[in-house]
Amino acid sequence: MCIGQVHLSIILCVGMVPSARAVAIPPASVATATQVFDFRSDWSDTQNPNGVWTLREGVNLLPPVSSWQSALGGWSTPQPGWARSENGNNRLPFWFRSNGSETFVHDFEAGDVVVHTTDPANGVGNGLANAVWTSPGSGVIDVAGAVWMGRDIGRANNWFLYRDQTLLTSGHIESGDAFSRASPMSLAQGSGGPNAVLNISVSEGTTIQLEFERTTTSGDFVGVNLSVDFTPDAVPGEIPIAWWRFDESGGTTVEDCAGRYPLITPPAISSTWAMYCPWLARVSQFRLGCKRRWSRMTTRSSLENMTQVHSMDT
Repeated sequence: MCIGQVHLSIILCVGMVPSARAVAIPPASVATATQVFDFRSDWSDTQNPNGVWTLREGVNLLPPVSSWQSALGGWSTPQPGWARSENGNNRLPFWFRSNGSETFVHDFEAGDVVVHTTDPANGVGNGLANAVWTSPGSGVIDVAGAVWMGRDIGRANNWFLYRDQTLLTSGHIESGDAFSRASPMSLAQGSGGPNAVLNISVSEGTTIQLEFERTTTSGDFVGVNLSVDFTPDAVPGEIPIAWWRFDESGGTTVEDCAGRYPLITPPAISSTWAMYCPWLARVSQFRLGCKRRWSRMTTRSSLENMTQVHSMDT
């Protein structure tokens, strides 16, 4: 049978098996959830680039090393990371997530991401240390993070945050300053102020780059916290599709579609409709699955008009 308008959903009469119905909501812009990319949590000792993250010197990708300064010392257990070499005069900059076995006095802990900035003596031919986040799509981001000197031995560094080639904000940290792991310098405390790291418009491929440069003769360790909250733009024309499974027992429990999409309480049709799962039709041909049934619309136009709907048990 055909059922009329329920709330804002238009429920149409379609040719399907007797045990199920499909529901279409008119085309609209649908926002997706914010994604959080955390530099420390996402860290890899084996992949560079690693998803949205890239570790570089200048514009060049850094290769992996398995035991930095293995001949020169500094760790009781081999410390992996990213550098041009382990012991050569091009071993800086060096990016790593601390394994906690440092044998020198330092202000970072196991699991912290740290970079040793480059200098002419030990970074021969190399550019400045930088970590890059590359946007997976169009949307808006907030950047959060903080930096601090990894030890106090009379050295200093500047940091810079860029959107592509545009400088957003910058700052300075040095031995003996007010900052530490317990109280680091927030990126929001940089020259651009707190608004410089908020509501930044991005497109697919836009980069956010955090770069470090020594201001003393030698570079040194810097602790780095960095995360990006990415909220994708709403996509015009995405259509939430509802699917109910007929429950012959008359139950009305709303269940989850494999836990992947938020539940929405179904319109009150009858006590025999048991499940409602929203889905987004992002492509012209797609598959909609809940439990052991699926529905496919052969084209976007047929999806919008609900004229060609196929339903079957999987």
